[in-house]
Amino acid sequence: MSDFASIARRRLALALPCLLWLGACSSPPPPQDGGSSSSTTGEPPIPCSEDMPCPGEMVCLVGECADAAPAVEIVSPAFEETVDWSQGGGTSMVTVTVRAPGLVLVDPTMDPNSTRGQGQIAVLLDGVEVASVASGDAEAGVPVDIAVPSEAGAHRLRAIARLSDGRDYDNPEAIARSMFWFDDGAPRVSFVSPVPGDQFTTSGQKLDVTVAVLNFTLVPAAATSEPGPVGIVHVLEDVEFPACADDPMCLSQYIGVVNPAQGMVTSATVTVNISNAQPGKGHLTAHLATTNHELYCPDDPCVPVFETIAIGRFDPDATTGGDSSGGGEAGGGTTGGGTTTGG
Repeated sequence: MSDFASIARRRLALALPCLLWLGACSSPPPPQDGGSSSSTTGEPPIPCSEDMPCPGEMVCLVGECADAAPAVEIVSPAFEETVDWSQGGGTSMVTVTVRAPGLVLVDPTMDPNSTRGQGQIAVLLDGVEVASVASGDAEAGVPVDIAVPSEAGAHRLRAIARLSDGRDYDNPEAIARSMFWFDDGAPRVSFVSPVPGDQFTTSGQKLDVTVAVLNFTLVPAAATSEPGPVGIVHVLEDVEFPACADDPMCLSQYIGVVNPAQGMVTSATVTVNISNAQPGKGHLTAHLATTNHELYCPDDPCVPVFETIAIGRFDPDATTGGDSSGGGEAGGGTTGGGTTTGG
């Protein structure tokens, strides 16, 4: 009996250090705090701001540092592309392909912490959100079918990278804009930039205006009128159109002329000076003109070809004020051969 007890004591003495070593060296359980992360790597978020930049090559996205910023592109339809459509009312289906290198598409319900580098791509048509892309390979590109009102003329697209909590990514590359045409054979003009709803201060400022045309060609201005559907575009500020078309004095008050220095193009840009104004809505109008600055009229009697968009004006120094909304991109109506969009 004593020999058995002695053997048991020796075995216990040998095993005890091993038990103590296992207990001391085992890894602690992972934390269960459920905290957010600043990127898809799962690291704790690093706050950032203009006064507190991110370390190294990280970028600041909506108040948190991330490894990369999403860069959104509208792959198709291509800019100014003429797209097949069904005339006669209703809607026409158009496939829009978007891509966003630097963004991992996720279902928002599976991303409760709005991890930077993840999210969705919102697709807007004429200022109205029509789709949210939450799955697929964002770097390769994801197609989405949207129903477009069967209305002849330009239709504007916007794609925006969003966090899963609904906030837009705030880096400049997180938004892309484009436009396409439904062609009915008639001459058309449309603003590419600015777009309805864009905001500007009440102080006078320079503004780059880009327009595109369809079934019409932009050519250099001249002393005489060139025949055919060619000419220039006049840009006016805060005038009533098409009533202005009947008043030569009103037509002469254009603030910019869109025409190429040489050659023939379907889109071009001019820098204009917009005037001082009160907070609230303002309007810009673009209309087709002949090369010698006369109103372009494809029909007799004359029906001007134009587009008017609503923009917003705000006082940056005021804490409160009137409505500065530009009215968005939706809700326009065809008037006098042209289009009034956004209010």
